[in-house]
Amino acid sequence: MPLEIHPDDLRFRFGRTGGPGGQNVNKVNTAVRLLYDYARSSFLTDGQKALLSAVATRTRDGESVIVVEADTHRTQGMNRALALRKLQDIVDRALEPPPPERVVVTGLPASARAARAKRKRRRGAVKASRRDTFEEEWE
Repeated sequence: MPLEIHPDDLRFRFGRTGGPGGQNVNKVNTAVRLLYDYARSSFLTDGQKALLSAVATRTRDGESVIVVEADTHRTQGMNRALALRKLQDIVDRALEPPPPERVVVTGLPASARAARAKRKRRRGAVKASRRDTFEEEWE
């Protein structure tokens, strides 16, 4: 289950952006910078905060903050929603448990080697019993 990010831990900054939008670009603050201060969050455990510290993108004055920017859409609302989706993806990936370690088998166990040797001896004995046992007398 993904971690629900509490709105009290979020800060939004808005600014102008280049790109599509026509004359709207020069007069409306549509770009969004989302700051997630996970270190001060009372909704996260210490273990979750430690995992999030690995993906923190900015540290100011000892402040651990994840910064997400979105400016691809023409409206502030759409960029805001995009920034929230990006942040949720970052947090989900950071808190995802690591895959279990796989055991690497480098050789056969001793019991398998012994069983193989026994089969080979038995097969060798069968082949030996088929050999001609005729001995010529040299006199």
